[in-house]
Amino acid sequence: MPHVPKPTPAASEDYLTTIYRFHEQGRPAIAARLADTLEVTPATAFGMLKRLVRDGLVQIAPGKALSLTDKGHAIAEHVVRRHRLAERLLTEVLNLEWHLVYEEAHLFEHAISSLVEQRLVEFLDDPATCPHGYPIPGHRNAQPQPPLTPLIALSEGARAVVARVPEDDQNLLQYLGTHGFVPGETIQISQVAAFKGTITVHCEACVEKELVLGQQVAATLLVCPF
Repeated sequence: MPHVPKPTPAASEDYLTTIYRFHEQGRPAIAARLADTLEVTPATAFGMLKRLVRDGLVQIAPGKALSLTDKGHAIAEHVVRRHRLAERLLTEVLNLEWHLVYEEAHLFEHAISSLVEQRLVEFLDDPATCPHGYPIPGHRNAQPQPPLTPLIALSEGARAVVARVPEDDQNLLQYLGTHGFVPGETIQISQVAAFKGTITVHCEACVEKELVLGQQVAATLLVCPF
């Protein structure tokens, strides 16, 4: 079982896991973006960040970029692990639609005990990823992640396996799920229409075989080309 950090207040954990996810997604972590994501005022976010810096959990660079200390990273990773295990439980056992599990798992992540976490790992057979393709920290057979490419970077005719999709965009997830565009599925780029700003994807699992995506959305979908 992974080392269990000392419990911290749920509000603090929300800030730490948000910074963790920003870095995981390759997005700059700054106070304004943090406040927007957590739906709090900039003043509230700044006050919490001051406490997290004081407690040795967060560092603020001269350019105002936020990063986690080793201690802060351990706490965030621990909470994210429980969150993603809860997502697996909700989708695989309770059959909850994948576009709903992110918010529901957030209610679980602060309350799951070490004992329940271990039982979840055993019951779910130690899953490597969440339903949206993100790695579950602490997986016992964790392997280096293969290089992932944004869907938008592929050219016409390229083939790839869907690897990771935005975990907290309910509308997008519902759309992708309805069309079978999920991690593990093989897809091929049928058309890149720059003048339309769209990419057409052929997917055997798709209801209509082809899925048309805007370039802005395609930039958020990560795949493993082959």
